[in-house]
Amino acid sequence: MPSPRRAAAPWRCRTAIGWMPAEEATVEGRVITVFAAKGGCGKTTVATNLAVALAAGGTRSVCLVDLDMSFGDVAIAMQLFPTRSIADAVAMRDKLDEAGVRSLLTPHSPGLDTLLAPLEPGDAEKIPTAVVSEVLSVLRRSYDFVVVDTPPDFKDWVLAALDLSDVYVLLATLDVPALKNLRLTLDMLDLLGYPRESWQIVLNRSDSKVGLHLADVEKTLKVPIAAQIPSSRAVSMSINRACRSYWSSRTTRSVLRSGPSQSNGSRAASPRAPPRRQARAPAQRPPHAGASP
Repeated sequence: MPSPRRAAAPWRCRTAIGWMPAEEATVEGRVITVFAAKGGCGKTTVATNLAVALAAGGTRSVCLVDLDMSFGDVAIAMQLFPTRSIADAVAMRDKLDEAGVRSLLTPHSPGLDTLLAPLEPGDAEKIPTAVVSEVLSVLRRSYDFVVVDTPPDFKDWVLAALDLSDVYVLLATLDVPALKNLRLTLDMLDLLGYPRESWQIVLNRSDSKVGLHLADVEKTLKVPIAAQIPSSRAVSMSINRACRSYWSSRTTRSVLRSGPSQSNGSRAASPRAPPRRQARAPAQRPPHAGASP
């Protein structure tokens, strides 16, 4: 796990609240949350390949976090055999530091570590939302990028990740239920005050011949599509071969085009930002993925 860094004086850093001396600015990585409100859209495939592509063989430091607490597939997708998981962070609540989080990680390849879902599904409900926030806050101080895989639901863990995220990768496929749930997701993000400039809409299996076209999708969603990922045998091969990324650099750049440029892998220097969403009511959550339109 990389060591935390601080910006070098005497340069000044631009932040969300203005300019400040660099010595007062914590150098933090970017948190990227991958989300879809419908299962089967390819969240884990996108998250794992994005993480591998960003690590670029050790050029950058990346941590991939599996927040699908009950049915996370990152471990099996990347052929990892963890001995510890995010559930073990509960015992370190309120005193988590870089060394503590490091003890929970499972390495994958040069530049890429993983923090995996609980080994037992029953452990999921034992993990407080505050622990998830604490873990992500520590990781963003130690890595260039933190990529978060999520379940298809606005659980409190997911909202905690979204609060700390710089980029929201929002997935859909060319089918009406997936697009309907993505439209509900966008409405929810608007309601909670997550900035639109950080939304990155990704159309997975975009070349499916199902009678829907890109223009129809953008008209329905009322937002542009940032990236299209065509169907490919390489997708299944990437999973069967421990997730050797099939992504092109062009796809990665398209997904991450929002926010400050990170083309050289360096971190942006900024203070801890306040939560991006406002207080919410449970009734405001979108329907479950299986609900009727």
